[in-house]
Amino acid sequence: MGDGFERNSPAWIDTVKSLYPDFPVFGSMIEVSECLTRLVGQENALLWMGEEPERMGAVINRLGAHFLEMARAEIEAGAGCSTAS
Repeated sequence: MGDGFERNSPAWIDTVKSLYPDFPVFGSMIEVSECLTRLVGQENALLWMGEEPERMGAVINRLGAHFLEMARAEIEAGAGCSTAS
């Protein structure tokens, strides 16, 4: 997947590999709270948590599971791009 702002841009990992090790490059993932806010807005997120706590808890857990898998995939894709000893 490329950058949403520029058509036909390379995959993020290709950009990382082209810059590493000359420049520090960090991932570009959002976290669950930000995702929820972007999806439904802050007001709805808070309101629905109060009105439907079990249902919203399930949604939040599903988002968390998704982002956990994305983080694992990001770590795997970046294997070998670390200066940690």
